[in-house]
Amino acid sequence: MSIAVMIGMISVSLISTYHMRPDLGKVLQMYTLVDNIFLMQIVSSFGFIGFLMVISDGKWYHIVSMIAFPLEIIFFIGNFRVLLLYVRWTKLQMVIYKIILMAGAVLFFQIGALYMDADFSYSGGTDPVLDGAVKDFVLLYIFGMFTLFV
Repeated sequence: MSIAVMIGMISVSLISTYHMRPDLGKVLQMYTLVDNIFLMQIVSSFGFIGFLMVISDGKWYHIVSMIAFPLEIIFFIGNFRVLLLYVRWTKLQMVIYKIILMAGAVLFFQIGALYMDADFSYSGGTDPVLDGAVKDFVLLYIFGMFTLFV
């Protein structure tokens, strides 16, 4: 089910991006542009993949998630760039879009703050090294996504 959803989301993202800007060279350039947004995407991907590598026990869906998450973020960032550059925004649409991004950033910040405050242990307290690694990677993912939304 999750693989079908991921393929569907990537397909919709690619088709809508190409529809907005039909020049394939410009679309590829927008997707591969290296800037602060791309760097935050890499940070959040490292956090999420690192977390999965620590807790993974070789199950196939962990491996698929490790591959799919960075690809999904790359497609969404490319689509976001095309939206910002080539779509004519009204003032109301821009305000609504910024409110949505701000709400996403606040949500990730709140999750990160609650996670830092909670006494969460993945191993039930039997392996403090594992618990520390899981917490570090989860915080890297959460605050990487926060920065991505900002």
